[in-house]
Amino acid sequence: EQICMENVRQLAGACLAYAESHDGYPPENLDLLRPILGLSSNGLPLAFVCPASKDPAAPSYEIDSTASVTMFAKPAHVVLVREKEPHHHGCRVVAYADGSVELVNGP
Repeated sequence: EQICMENVRQLAGACLAYAESHDGYPPENLDLLRPILGLSSNGLPLAFVCPASKDPAAPSYEIDSTASVTMFAKPAHVVLVREKEPHHHGCRVVAYADGSVELVNGP
């Protein structure tokens, strides 16, 4: 769970860095974060996979927002990156546009 939270925190930070160079817009997909994270274009990086995932060959996370992060009045309420599936006792890790990360219940 802790590694997953760190992965999502890292991805959210990279999304925010990406947005700074793209008029406030986050990337459309995780692959666009590779240069920011210093990752090669080969294979699936560990940072893209939750250790609890049953499918380690596919990304566990997704970018949840396509709106400009500069337009949010309350960025702490806008999910930026999240786990695709709830891998942690029915909960999933999410990161908000303010950079905070938490474990949430539900779909």
